[in-house]
Amino acid sequence: MAQKIGFSTPETINEASDFFQKLYNLFCTLDCTLLEINPMAEDNKGKVLCMDCKMNFDDNAAFRQKEIFKLRDWAQEDERDVRAAQSGLNYIGLDGSIGCLA
Repeated sequence: MAQKIGFSTPETINEASDFFQKLYNLFCTLDCTLLEINPMAEDNKGKVLCMDCKMNFDDNAAFRQKEIFKLRDWAQEDERDVRAAQSGLNYIGLDGSIGCLA
């Protein structure tokens, strides 16, 4: 995979491959639903860097990931989602004036 995305020297291929393995383990260990690295880059010294990361976590795993969920910033979330979560409801907001409540 490291070669396919453009890493070319044996050192950077190994380093990027190590990153991929660690990212996969992180994804599984922390119950992620999304782990996005964009961009992953190589500096002028051949060091592989993850420049930006976005992670989402499975709400159903909150009991396992207490430390992660303590960091949740409700101000960054849709107000409707926050109200639903406070009421113990699962809510999926849709465009328009409809929604799905389960």
